[in-house]
Amino acid sequence: MKKANITKQKKQYKYSYPDNKALGSHLTGKDKALISEATGFSNSYVKLVMSGIRNNKKIIQAAKKIIEHKEILKKELNENSI
Repeated sequence: MKKANITKQKKQYKYSYPDNKALGSHLTGKDKALISEATGFSNSYVKLVMSGIRNNKKIIQAAKKIIEHKEILKKELNENSI
């Protein structure tokens, strides 16, 4: 009696965080490098979070702060140019 050939397949989990991807679209490479430096995570991990593949609260908070400061700066520059 022959034994059946059983192959174990690795489960491929695909995570998707669209909110993170939306935040990441507002950041430049320099912003992501700054987040990496400030949080202590690698630049590649920050890129994964900002592309919506991974999730990390510390990185998300840092990204929100950078975007908030950019928006404030843009408003101030627009008010001064009038």
